[in-house]
Amino acid sequence: MIKYIGELAVKAEMSNSVISDGELETALSYFEIVKDKIVLPKLSGAKLLNAKFVYCLY
Repeated sequence: MIKYIGELAVKAEMSNSVISDGELETALSYFEIVKDKIVLPKLSGAKLLNAKFVYCLY
């Protein structure tokens, strides 16, 4: 999932191709899964507050 998100970001930013609506929806759903299942459980209380209020990530 992370690889797909990265490849799509490179395609959108550095190529002449335009990403499709389907690719965008897939990337956004993968991003939500990665965020909810991998990143959030690893953050302690203080780090979660920092991520939410200082960096506006969540």
